[in-house]
Amino acid sequence: VPPVVQLAVYIASWMRIICLIPTVLTWYYYEKYHQWVGFERWSLQETLHNVSSFGQEKQSSFPNPDMPVQYLGKRASLVSPRNRIHIFDWIFAGPSAFFFYVMPMFHAQLSHLYTDRLDYKVAGKPMVQRSVISEIVIQ
Repeated sequence: VPPVVQLAVYIASWMRIICLIPTVLTWYYYEKYHQWVGFERWSLQETLHNVSSFGQEKQSSFPNPDMPVQYLGKRASLVSPRNRIHIFDWIFAGPSAFFFYVMPMFHAQLSHLYTDRLDYKVAGKPMVQRSVISEIVIQ
């Protein structure tokens, strides 16, 4: 095996190991993001809206200018908690990228190998007839 190929394989293996760290961090922060958006910011708004700093009920209406959170409106009655990491989301991210991105590009490249014409059919542009335009302008 040529030394250049060995060096390329060595560098690629280190790149794969190094890229694992940002991937795991992305998983973690993505799950935390869903927790924050779906539940924590709503509970923060409800806590700050219902109870003042003295433990008394607030009678003021939203939006309140001294609140540290923006008013989010009325919360939907249906919520879907993400109590655990949805590992299948992350397991199928790689294969789905392969099937929906890499495979169509590979298919296009292979199709170009077996033709000497690069003719593309483009959808027709919708046209408005002049009589319709004149009726719109007159009205």
